[in-house]
Amino acid sequence: MNIRFWWNSFIEIGYKNVTLICDPWINEIKAGYGWLPDVNYDLNTVNEKLKSSNYIYISHIHYDHLDIQLLKSIKFKKEMQFIIPKLKNKHLFKKLKSLGKYKIIELEPFSSLIIENNLKLILVPQINTNSDPSNIGIDYDMDSSLIIINNDDGSSFFNMVDNPLSSKNINTIKNKLNIKNFDLTTLVCGAASQYPQSFLGINRESEKIRMTNIIFERCKQKLMALKSKYFIKAGGEYLIGQKYKNLEKFKVSLNQELMYKLSSESNSEYIKTNFYSIIELKDGLVKTKKIDYLGKLKLVNSVKKNKINFTEAKVTNKYITQLLVEAKLNFEKYKKNHIKNLDYDFSCEIIIFLYEDYPKVIKDNPFLVIENINNNSFNLIDPGVNTKRKLELHIPNNLLKDCILKKHSWNTALTSSTILINRKPNIFNPKDEQILNFVTC
Repeated sequence: MNIRFWWNSFIEIGYKNVTLICDPWINEIKAGYGWLPDVNYDLNTVNEKLKSSNYIYISHIHYDHLDIQLLKSIKFKKEMQFIIPKLKNKHLFKKLKSLGKYKIIELEPFSSLIIENNLKLILVPQINTNSDPSNIGIDYDMDSSLIIINNDDGSSFFNMVDNPLSSKNINTIKNKLNIKNFDLTTLVCGAASQYPQSFLGINRESEKIRMTNIIFERCKQKLMALKSKYFIKAGGEYLIGQKYKNLEKFKVSLNQELMYKLSSESNSEYIKTNFYSIIELKDGLVKTKKIDYLGKLKLVNSVKKNKINFTEAKVTNKYITQLLVEAKLNFEKYKKNHIKNLDYDFSCEIIIFLYEDYPKVIKDNPFLVIENINNNSFNLIDPGVNTKRKLELHIPNNLLKDCILKKHSWNTALTSSTILINRKPNIFNPKDEQILNFVTC
C-alpha cells in the first residue's frame, strides 16, 4: 500500500490500480472563519486526484471531513463509490445523496468490505465521546475510523481520524476483531477543539501547558494499547482562519520534540511525514518516498486563498435579534414537549453577544481580550434565582444567522474557534453547549 497524508485527515491510500481517498477537505466553515489546511497546496492537483479516485471514505459530518463545497465541484468517475458509517439519523447519507447518483456504501459498526486487489476495510464506530452527549436527546453525528488491511501481505493501517477512542476502547476493538497489533496508525496529537484558545477569563498560556500534558499522556496510553509499529500525526491538524488567526498561538498540539518523546516512551516509531512524501507500507514495514513532481507545480498557500471573498452583506443587530426571538420560541416549544428526553437542568444562563462585524482579538495576550467588545446582547436562557452557571458567547451575526437557519451546526461553529466563550465557572459541562443545537428556525 502507498499512503499519502495530505493534511488533517485527508489521506490517500493506493494499491495497484485502486485509490481510496479519506476525508478530502480544503474549505472553511465560512470564508475567514474556522479551520483551513495548514500546508501549501495546488488546487488542480487536489481536483485531479479526486476525479481519479475509486472510493471516498467520509468518516463523519464535520466540515473538515465532509467538505460538501469541494465534493460538489468535482466531476467524479461514474463508478466512484462513497463509503460511510451507517448512522441512525441518515444525515451523512442524505448530504452525499444530494451530490448525484453515486453509489453510497453504508458500513455497520465493525463490519468489513473487500474491495479490489484484496484490500479489506473495517468500519470502527465511535464508542464514546470527549463531549459526553449522554441522554440530552441530540442526534449528534457519530465519528468513525477505518482499518485497511492488505490481504496480500497482511499489512494493516488504522486510520483513527479524530474518533475519540480511549485506550480501553482500543483494546475492546482489538479483541473484537482478533487483531494483536497494527503496523501503522494515525494519532490525533492535539486538542482539536476550541479550548483554550477561544476562551475568555482564563490564562490560555498555562491552560495550553496543562492540556498539552494531558494529551501527551492520553496519546501514550493509546499507543501502548495499539501496539503499533509506526504512527503518524494526523487528524486535528489545521490552521485557524484569517479572522481569528491571533488565537493560533494558544492552540494545543504536540510539537516535534514531544512526538519523539512519545515515540520513545511507547515503543512505537514516529514517522514524520508531510504533503510532499508517500509512505510505502509493505510486509508490515514502512518506507518513505519523496514526491519529485510537486516542485514543478505552482503551489497555493491555503491562508492566502482564504483571504478573498470576505465581503458579505452585514447582518444587522435588529434582524438577528428578531431571528433569535423566533428561535427561542421554537426552543421553548420543543422544551415543553420533550423536557424528559432533554435530561438538562436548565440552570445555566446563556447570553449571546451580537457583532455586525466580528469580535477582534488582541494578539499574544495570555488572557483573551476582545478589542471591540459589544454590549448588544440577547438573553437566550435565564434561570433567574436557579442560575448555577453562566455561558457568554461572542459571535459574528453572519455566522449566528447560519447556525440559527441550520446552514451550519452550533457544534461545528463552537469547536472550530469561531465563537469566543466566557464560561463561569470554568468547568466543562457539555450539555450547556449542546442545548444550543435546538436554537434554530
